[in-house]
Amino acid sequence: DAFRNPKLAAALYASQGEEAPVLEVGSPMAIGDYPGGQVGRVYVFTNAQEVALYKNGEYTTTIRPRGWKALPHGPIPAEDYESNWGGSATQWRFEARSGGKTVASLTRGPSTKLHLEVRVSHRALTEGEVYDMAAVRVRLVDEYGGLAPYAQLPVTFSLTGAAALATPDTAVLEGGSCGAYVRTVGRGGEAALTVSAPQTEPVTVTFTVEET
Repeated sequence: DAFRNPKLAAALYASQGEEAPVLEVGSPMAIGDYPGGQVGRVYVFTNAQEVALYKNGEYTTTIRPRGWKALPHGPIPAEDYESNWGGSATQWRFEARSGGKTVASLTRGPSTKLHLEVRVSHRALTEGEVYDMAAVRVRLVDEYGGLAPYAQLPVTFSLTGAAALATPDTAVLEGGSCGAYVRTVGRGGEAALTVSAPQTEPVTVTFTVEET
């Protein structure tokens, strides 16, 4: 998006590389998103050789890429193997494996608590002939690290010190994400940005501004 929060398509592109393990599921696995609570087929994006599925801690099956000729690592379909995905809300764990070893894992399940995830493009800013700027990327995620796409909460940015906001001090989460930009103001020093939203703990990140 405009703040470089990755969309789901980013996982498909990333999974074609070999630099680092990639694992993403193309669904939050929330039964309320599907007719009759039947999740049906979802796709797993990974550059691993296979993915093992665990339902409520119990091993279910192992899925592997198939049917893709133009992609090094095509999306892997995960089917309704046990014909009961439409029952009560379930916790699923996905384990990506290569060479017999688990290289990445993620969990999807009913959420009980949300928190802010704040990442910045860089914390060391330089004030020179022109101002420097950093992107602040904000996501609202559950205890498993899954995005909360329906939580359209207001997010407030409060900045103190040797920097200023280059964007409004309030934004609304869209699809679970939003962001801001921080810029230098002509002097060196330290700056602190606090990001807050209702029903979550605030997060503070710091910046160092160096004059050249």
